[in-house]
Amino acid sequence: MTITIYTYDREPSYLEQTIRSIPVGCSVEIVWQKEDVHQPVTDNRIKIMTPQPFKTMQHNTKLNYAMALLYSTEGIIFEDDVIVSKNFPEHLEKVKSLIQTERYIIALYAYRNWKPKGYFELVNYPFRSFFGLQAMMYDEFTKKDLARWLLDGLVLEDEPHDFAVRTYAKEYDLPLLALNYSLVQHMGYTSSGLAGIDFHHQSPNFVDDML
Repeated sequence: MTITIYTYDREPSYLEQTIRSIPVGCSVEIVWQKEDVHQPVTDNRIKIMTPQPFKTMQHNTKLNYAMALLYSTEGIIFEDDVIVSKNFPEHLEKVKSLIQTERYIIALYAYRNWKPKGYFELVNYPFRSFFGLQAMMYDEFTKKDLARWLLDGLVLEDEPHDFAVRTYAKEYDLPLLALNYSLVQHMGYTSSGLAGIDFHHQSPNFVDDML
């Protein structure tokens, strides 16, 4: 199982804490956005470095997320400031068994309280309340198609990249789904400014705290 983390140079950095929390047996690949993409790559976890060609963080981050989608091995994409469930691989296999469609966009983290009942289920994530891409899972076709869609509208669209995912789902009539238990917990107390809503949030349904 391979987890893709997208990141960029920022202070404070939570990247190593995120990686340390990933259970043994999971591989990590990093999509790293840097001002200088020509510097030598000394970290073999870095799959690709992406440039920062735009003046705004929103446009640069949208580019970085598109590249994470394109290059992600399995379509499991995390932000760089989360704690991963200690039983993530086992939990994810249960999630996969719940999927009933060929195409899917599934949030493995949500700030919203789904009031879970002791077992895993996929719930509809209302478009109006969807935000944050702390941990997402996509099927192979959708991750590539969404990447191309983001790149096609990169210069024209100003909405944050999480809202852009929501817009894509609405445009192509794809349901936004969420797992009722979050498989990661958000830990970044210093906002990166990447999401559409700028405040520290955590899931009330982190699986390690409840099951």
